[in-house]
Amino acid sequence: DPTSRALQQPPYADNWHRSIVPDYGVVVGICTHLGCVPAYAPAPDPATPIANWPGGYACPCHGSKFDLAGRVFIGAPAPYNLPVPPYSMAGPTTIRLGQNPPGTSFDFASIQQI
Repeated sequence: DPTSRALQQPPYADNWHRSIVPDYGVVVGICTHLGCVPAYAPAPDPATPIANWPGGYACPCHGSKFDLAGRVFIGAPAPYNLPVPPYSMAGPTTIRLGQNPPGTSFDFASIQQI
């Protein structure tokens, strides 16, 4: 759902890759449907878990599918993209969870979860 109107990420992650840098994705691994934990399924597969699967995350409980950026596939039971928590890059390969980059703010309480 790349055009979701529900704010599920901080402004600094409001881009095609939903992250500060495209090399690293940071999402909360809890399905927005009923709170199950989606499995990491990064390899594209023409048949499973759905036809033309590009890879991403698959929820084992009710079948919601998310791409590698945590965007929910239309028709899935999950109503929202996986949330992106506040985080910053403390170095080129170091992520600091819970801290926004300098000069930015994002209140995680604003995300939508069922």
